[in-house]
Amino acid sequence: MADRLNLELGARPWKPSADAELVEVYNRYDIPLAGLIAQGGHHYLFTCLVGHADRANLWAYTLLEDREVAELDEATDEYPGIMDRILRRRTLLVTIASEQSGVGFSTVLESGDNAPVADSLGGAQALKHLLRQFLQSYGEWRKVSDEAVSGLRTDTDLLLA
Repeated sequence: MADRLNLELGARPWKPSADAELVEVYNRYDIPLAGLIAQGGHHYLFTCLVGHADRANLWAYTLLEDREVAELDEATDEYPGIMDRILRRRTLLVTIASEQSGVGFSTVLESGDNAPVADSLGGAQALKHLLRQFLQSYGEWRKVSDEAVSGLRTDTDLLLA
């Protein structure tokens, strides 16, 4: 999908690939926690959903329309409210990241709930829903990955026998 953000494993969440440009930071605490990224002619909103001060955290990205970029450009202190509205009922690319290894597993989820998504905006129910979806997707990915690795070990053992 041409309008989907390209994430590179190990990248920083606010600079998720070599061709991504950090355009604007709306929230910062030691690192950018929310802002605007440009990549491939598109703009994306990013925000740290959970784990702002932890070693591991969960991030969300969503494609922005030109009018939404303009609205954010014109905003002064209304970023939380604008971001909240943008993140509602959107397709989100959600990824886990850590200090040591950067961006890791990611999946596409629907925010689905007409409530604030970001933890800092008070959207506990919507956030719990997203976390459940993410953990389920991650668990399924781990199961398939573990089975694939097990199969590779068997194949390698047969080849080396």
